[in-house]
Amino acid sequence: MLLVEADRAPYSDKRPRFGLVDVLERGEDLQRAFVERAADGYALLPFGGRTIDKRASTGALMSGATLRAAMQLCRSWFDVVAIDGPPVLESGHAKLLARQADLTAFVAGWDKTSPANVREALDRLDAEDAMFILNKVDIHRYRLFDPAQSRRLAAKAEELSRAA
Repeated sequence: MLLVEADRAPYSDKRPRFGLVDVLERGEDLQRAFVERAADGYALLPFGGRTIDKRASTGALMSGATLRAAMQLCRSWFDVVAIDGPPVLESGHAKLLARQADLTAFVAGWDKTSPANVREALDRLDAEDAMFILNKVDIHRYRLFDPAQSRRLAAKAEELSRAA
């Protein structure tokens, strides 16, 4: 499995890792950008930015033929390619990234993302099939909507906290 970070770099250090945007801008070797996470069972393609020209448009890099070619190569090397894209309402290239995916998983935060923003984002993605994931659910309030599922989630949360 390959996880592609196609959002902004999550690293706190000042110098980002070599990764996807470097490959797209400079034509660098794609395989050189992979970070093996064998212990975790996947490889990572970091967002990158180490060699990128500061005037370069990330949106333009993420929307071109080079990205499509890179994703085709990744699919030939990995059974599963997951693309972690940017927030849809903050990025013009989220829709273009979603087009590279076989399935789009849209994640919204409980009590953070308004229903209007969810509708607008899903309309912008224009994805035929999209999986909706509600993140950071308040289990106790969720019981008002689905009591049985809330009990299962609470039990699983308790089990996971004991195991940690």
